[in-house]
Amino acid sequence: MSSGLMKGQYNKGAASAWERIVQLDNDGNVIISAASGTDLRTLLDAIKTALEIIDDWDNSDYCKSELYGNDGASNVIAKMDSNGQVYILQGALLPGEDSGSDYRKIKKDEIEAYAPTKTSTGTVDTTEDEILASVDVGAFPNWTVYVKNTGAAALTDVIVYTSPDGTNWANMDAAKSTIESACETLAAGSTGIAFTVSGGSFKYVKVGATCGTSTSVDCWLVANVG
Repeated sequence: MSSGLMKGQYNKGAASAWERIVQLDNDGNVIISAASGTDLRTLLDAIKTALEIIDDWDNSDYCKSELYGNDGASNVIAKMDSNGQVYILQGALLPGEDSGSDYRKIKKDEIEAYAPTKTSTGTVDTTEDEILASVDVGAFPNWTVYVKNTGAAALTDVIVYTSPDGTNWANMDAAKSTIESACETLAAGSTGIAFTVSGGSFKYVKVGATCGTSTSVDCWLVANVG
């Protein structure tokens, strides 16, 4: 059943004779305007339609407008009340929603996250060791590399590399912030941020590290598309 009519014809689907004779005037009155020779069945259908419209309007909760959409399984309805407020009627609450105030979240389906388990390297010494193998971050404009020194000696360097093809690598030391540079000499037992990117355009990333003696390291890369 459709309502929320403006001046003009009432239309409930494909055009038919009885739909063309039910109209709404500027004052919101439902008008039945049958042409000469209209058969009784068509006229009765038109009267029934007009009564249905009026019955829709005689509703204390919602007034004059109904919008429906279909999610492939069921109809979802948006309505406007007598104060002009639009309501979206939804079934079960989503996680984190407030049942008391009937608050609804808007879900952003395009958000995608990347947060694999940590990469652990048992021995990092004076020769640079790879603590994070090459990762394709082409789909993620936002990403951060975390490093934890799980051993007994401080690190002497943490090197973040990026590449357009996984073969040719650029050292990102010059682009590091103060916090990221501090991670280069990460103390034993500490966790730091080796590199972070927001709204960037990178394809591959990998990380290496060195230590003056020997230590062990955990490394994470966490990313999302925003």
